[in-house]
Amino acid sequence: MPVVSAHFRSAFHYYYLLVFSLRCVTDSKVYLVKLLEKLMAIRLNRFLLLNNIVHKYQFGFRKNYSTVMAVIDVINDIFEHLDK
Repeated sequence: MPVVSAHFRSAFHYYYLLVFSLRCVTDSKVYLVKLLEKLMAIRLNRFLLLNNIVHKYQFGFRKNYSTVMAVIDVINDIFEHLDK
């Protein structure tokens, strides 16, 4: 087994802590960016809905309006036109 000097151990420990702390800072920045992105999406969505900018047939990102509902709406329109 090789003998590792005390200087190498302390330098390795220093660089390990440095890399680990940078990783923690980077992870914190990622979480902060994700949090800010979520907050902006909520504010934008609220603004669009309150000012009636979103079309009533916009599905997908609106609450309680899934893409499945869009398919059901299209099928319903098809049956309505076939009944005429």
